[in-house]
Amino acid sequence: MSKPFEGKTIVVTHFAPHRGCVAPQHEGSEVSPYFVTDLSHLMAAHPIALWCHGHTHTNNDFLAENGCRVISNQRGYPDEVATSGFRPDLVIEV
Repeated sequence: MSKPFEGKTIVVTHFAPHRGCVAPQHEGSEVSPYFVTDLSHLMAAHPIALWCHGHTHTNNDFLAENGCRVISNQRGYPDEVATSGFRPDLVIEV
């Protein structure tokens, strides 16, 4: 991200990059750092169009700092598929 280039910046990580990705049952919990690393300062400092992540077993899609779209579409473990909100037909256009 430190070198300018033509086009949009897309970041893909395993861990969630924003406190807005914390599942409701873990909000304020001391285990939250096991799921989420707050990298919102990178979103604020760089024109990141899209940040995709996994690991949390909960799905989200929201706009964070500097208009960065944070999204996850996780299938989860086999017994979580029915409750994960996974969208197999999801297409993300950037």
